[in-house]
Amino acid sequence: MIAFWNVLEFGVFLFAILLTAIFMLSKCFFLSAYRVGWIMMFANVIYETLFKKFKWNRGCIDAVMLPGLTLLWFLIAGPVWAMAMSLVLSMAWIVTLRIDQRWRTGEIAHQDSRYTGRVPIPVPRMVVNIRGPILERNKILELGDWPVGSSESFEILILNPSSIVPQFPMEVTVETDSPGAKVTMDGSFKGICPDPAQYQTIPFKITSTERSKEPVMITVRVSHCDTVWIRKLRLRSVFSLDGASIQSAQIRRWKGGARAGFAWRGDQDLYDPATFQSEQGLRHALGLSYRFRLPSTLYISGALSLNQDDHKAFCDHFGWDRRTEEIPGFIKFLCDKVTLQNELEFPMDPDRKFAMEIGNHMYVHLGTHTGAAEGNSWKSHAWIGDGRYPWQQEGHADSFTEQRDNAIKNAEEILETLGVKVTSWGVPGRTCDSQTSKAVEAAGIEFGTDTNASAFINVFHLVPPHHPEGCEKLVEITKKYPGDPDNAWKIAMLKYWAQAARRREQVFLLMAHHHLLLYEGCACTNMLNEFFYYILGDCQGDYYIATVSSLGKYWQSVMSPKNKCIYVTVSDDNTVTVENKGREKMEELPLEIKLNDGREFMRLVDVDPGQSIQVNLTD
Repeated sequence: MIAFWNVLEFGVFLFAILLTAIFMLSKCFFLSAYRVGWIMMFANVIYETLFKKFKWNRGCIDAVMLPGLTLLWFLIAGPVWAMAMSLVLSMAWIVTLRIDQRWRTGEIAHQDSRYTGRVPIPVPRMVVNIRGPILERNKILELGDWPVGSSESFEILILNPSSIVPQFPMEVTVETDSPGAKVTMDGSFKGICPDPAQYQTIPFKITSTERSKEPVMITVRVSHCDTVWIRKLRLRSVFSLDGASIQSAQIRRWKGGARAGFAWRGDQDLYDPATFQSEQGLRHALGLSYRFRLPSTLYISGALSLNQDDHKAFCDHFGWDRRTEEIPGFIKFLCDKVTLQNELEFPMDPDRKFAMEIGNHMYVHLGTHTGAAEGNSWKSHAWIGDGRYPWQQEGHADSFTEQRDNAIKNAEEILETLGVKVTSWGVPGRTCDSQTSKAVEAAGIEFGTDTNASAFINVFHLVPPHHPEGCEKLVEITKKYPGDPDNAWKIAMLKYWAQAARRREQVFLLMAHHHLLLYEGCACTNMLNEFFYYILGDCQGDYYIATVSSLGKYWQSVMSPKNKCIYVTVSDDNTVTVENKGREKMEELPLEIKLNDGREFMRLVDVDPGQSIQVNLTD
């Protein structure tokens, strides 16, 4: 009996430790920047699973766990331990609740501390990046080792994604106190701070002037009101070319030298102004996109978004009024007010205020209530094989043919109504099987998202771009969980994956619907505001940010083991040849050169289609 109670007590102790760890770790947002952040992410996955499976609200779970854990520790270790544990848990909860509240407000500015209590002087929250051939982007931006006489171009990008009009000028300086390098700054900058949603670039050049075994530091300083943004660039050394030879050269990173790629994708299942899947909803989301000059990809399901007849039949069957008569106006808005372009990059500067990529989301959106159609006897959440549709090839009812024809029909609908030839595809819900990748490729799609990804993969794995099994050209880019971030805990999880993508030099694909769940409030919009500041600013410009098609095309051209068109070779005379066998010009290719003595540096090169360029150490 004594042994039984000992085992029971030990089991209760382990249970208390486990619950306490889940409660605490889910709130350790600071871990998101580190590899060990997976334990924070995993703790939050448990909360998310309880909500999805049982609809248990996170706040209610914590409200029950806090007194429950206090009582449990009282029974295990006595009142002192219980009070101490309660205090620690309470403080952790309060801190995260305050962070959640701050991010929910969509913070875009702060009061200038020099005028506090006297004059309202809001200072816009800016994004500042340094763009150029940078090897490592951490607290110090590492430039590597340069030969004497090297000269490279850089630029400072300053973006005002807020809605705050600046009231004071901005000061920008680039300086070095070392004789090993000289800084030349473009004199066109007049000190004007960018207006809301505007940006400006300030070019400067660094030239290595004389040998230096000691590191050469270059300081970039951007000052606006009481805010000072400082970044240090470091040349590890400046060396003579005597005896130097090239050991290797490669292009393995994303455009501009970024370590990772980022894209924002959303989707629209049907036209429905009640859930902001409408012009009003798109104006809201694309306004956010415009403020950050950050492109996005919207996957549209054509049957209920663009086809009035199908939309009316759907509404009539269920007795809903989703305003079928507004669809022509919605199409006109997309055609007249939005730049619909498959390839867009940050900072985008289209001919219209609004811009995005349109992608294929299947004609009939199976897997949700919008999958109901006459062809499947109006079955809600219909799946592959549950019906026969007018657009299906006669005599073929297999999964491959149905999915291929569904994608083809949607591409035709989008081309007819919007004049866009789609190149990317987004999974409707989680409706996919072993045939999806091949079917999507057969439909003429070049880039797919989640053609072969399960929920487990979305949650726990960072999958690199790849060619799915059985596909020759289709590029799969898999999205990351959680989608539609509407609280700070989800943002902390996404920040962990953002840093993981940088470390692994992969792609981070964010899933956030363009209607941004506005019918549930603006929390998702404001959380994205916080996350975009993080991706653009806190990640040091280490992301190539673009549409899904742009990311897919770059990976296809530069990194694909099957279809790449960029080749790098090193010859005996210390010359690196970069050849472009493709049909389009490739710009800002990050050529990393490593010498026989371990020194390394990067150069950004442009190569015209069908051409090659030579890079020498003396260039």
